[in-house]
Amino acid sequence: MQRVQKPSLYNNKTDWYAFTEFLDDEVKLKVKLKTEEDINEATFYITNLIQVAAWRSTPALKYNTERNNIPLEIRDKLQEKRTQRRQLHMTRSDTDRSIPL
Repeated sequence: MQRVQKPSLYNNKTDWYAFTEFLDDEVKLKVKLKTEEDINEATFYITNLIQVAAWRSTPALKYNTERNNIPLEIRDKLQEKRTQRRQLHMTRSDTDRSIPL
């Protein structure tokens, strides 16, 4: 069973200096914003530029997909033990103490 990685524009390894440098170099501020179409194009342009900057400055994280596969009998025993311990903590009864954990 493998963990599905959520898509993300940034993570804890993002190089924010490279991100800002890319945006500083690529953003063109002389864009006319007179019509609604101009505003939509400028919004699309800046959104795409931010995405590209994030993708360039963020390395992909590698997840460890190896899991310890525990046999079903052992998992059932662990679940039973946890249930008994929970019962003991809730009731503090002497009868619950006699059950081997």
